[in-house]
Amino acid sequence: MKNFLLRNKWWFYFILAYLISWPVWALGKAVLPANLSVVTMITGAFGPFAAAIILTRIEEGISGLKTWFKISFNLRIGLKWYLLGAVLLPFLIAVIHHLIYIILGGDSGIELSFN
Repeated sequence: MKNFLLRNKWWFYFILAYLISWPVWALGKAVLPANLSVVTMITGAFGPFAAAIILTRIEEGISGLKTWFKISFNLRIGLKWYLLGAVLLPFLIAVIHHLIYIILGGDSGIELSFN
């Protein structure tokens, strides 16, 4: 099995990523109300990450997985910058998206009232 996996690892990666993500998304759409299904949409987005962890563990063992984590999460930049990017960047993208929507004639839905 391991030899077959090594010859076809890209196919296994994509299949495994879909097999992890899609059931989570489908479950969220089928079971949860619309306002909570976003939680499973975000959770399902980690399917490719989980597939990479699983296949790296199978292919290279624990030592290969530790090396992969060290390479992937090399924190040469301070943790505060990663956290700033994780919070500020999505917020800026949302604001720019909303401004473009308003400029193109969309209704904001945000009403500011200062009483």
